[in-house]
Amino acid sequence: MLPVYKSESLFAVAETDQVGLVLLGPKVRPLYVNLEAGQILCYPEVPFDAESLKQSVSEKLLTGILVECNNSGRSTCTFTSGNRRYVCRILRLGNGLQSRGSATHAVLLERISRRNEKIRRLLQEFRLTRRERQAVMLLSEGLTSKEIAVKMNISPNTVKAFLRFIMLKLGVTTRSGILGKINEREV
Repeated sequence: MLPVYKSESLFAVAETDQVGLVLLGPKVRPLYVNLEAGQILCYPEVPFDAESLKQSVSEKLLTGILVECNNSGRSTCTFTSGNRRYVCRILRLGNGLQSRGSATHAVLLERISRRNEKIRRLLQEFRLTRRERQAVMLLSEGLTSKEIAVKMNISPNTVKAFLRFIMLKLGVTTRSGILGKINEREV
């Protein structure tokens, strides 16, 4: 368990967030880092004092993540921390007229699960429709056709039709064949 950092400045680490969040001030100076972001960016060991944590987060962002996003020309990029993969989204805050100590950018860090990554790649490769993708996601959670129908607010027969179209696109003949295609993909 990481310590909670608080100070009179806006820098702090919150206790129960699912998404990593870093608020950056001028010159990529972290003003706020939540617990999840601290764990992601400083893995495997998170510094125990606020100043060291700020320095570690700033270095990781400047030498890796921000460079990757800048080189790709996009405000999102993916990176690895330990054995886990994350997507980083950089959001510009305000119109550039903030006061000297205010945040200029927000950095969101979200974990990419292997299962969801496999499914996403599969769905892109076989060009499934939005509703077909939704049906595959629910099927991968182990839901029956009736349960999928309830979640998608459609009839069970429509779910079965979606699944038949998906099977045709994937070149399989069973529901388990759909799941097999997902599981055979390597990240």
